[in-house]
Amino acid sequence: MIARYEFERQIETIIAGHMVKAYPYQWDEDHITFGILRDFQENFRRIQIADPRLQIEVEWEIYKLLIPEETNFGDIGILLSAQLRDGTQLVGAGFIEAKIRDITKHRFLQIRQKQNAHIIRNAPNAQTLLYSPADVPVFDPAAYDAWPWFFIEPPLAAKITRGPVVPISLVHATKKKDVSLYDLACSPSFQFVHRYFNCLDLEFSRDAIDAVRGFPKKLGQPNYILKIRLAPLDHELPRMPDVNTDAFAPIERARR
Repeated sequence: MIARYEFERQIETIIAGHMVKAYPYQWDEDHITFGILRDFQENFRRIQIADPRLQIEVEWEIYKLLIPEETNFGDIGILLSAQLRDGTQLVGAGFIEAKIRDITKHRFLQIRQKQNAHIIRNAPNAQTLLYSPADVPVFDPAAYDAWPWFFIEPPLAAKITRGPVVPISLVHATKKKDVSLYDLACSPSFQFVHRYFNCLDLEFSRDAIDAVRGFPKKLGQPNYILKIRLAPLDHELPRMPDVNTDAFAPIERARR
């Protein structure tokens, strides 16, 4: 079992490590994304996370599109199946669009308003993951929540990141493409642990869930699928819809 703040620290460490290795000579969005998700699979395949409020078990399976393409609908899709304490089972879809900062400028030149508008029209809770070659301080609203010893400052596990996360709707509304987006960001560890793991920032429509399973219909499909099951420790992990294995392969067997 791993403490929640330690799990968050490991997420940030993996992301920062790939930024350091990639910059500047391999500063490529898909190269970085593949490395991060492969390490997530290796380190977090099945873990138990301890939190003062709740203890949960989480299982990860990560898939890569066999023929990568610019889908115009998010680089990373999250297919999450959650067993709640009252017995309710939820299946939702999350979408993350990754963007790298230009090496010579403080701008994210790949951010496109047209793409953002298309994504939020179909997935209003989608997020932008900003790859940064330098440390970025962020404010995580719940970084100190549920810390059991109020007189001891908790570890700063999610205060510094190299992958700040901003809602795509906010990027679209502000029309920003530069590092001022950092002021609106949270850390990726916060986004996973405090948002996705609490079934927040997900879409629950059939079209969105089918798209993140690899059956895109009108929405398009992501290049990667994070298939996540979670439940309290005293519950069994819920069943999970299958992904399209004709189009996607487990990341450990996929080529970069």
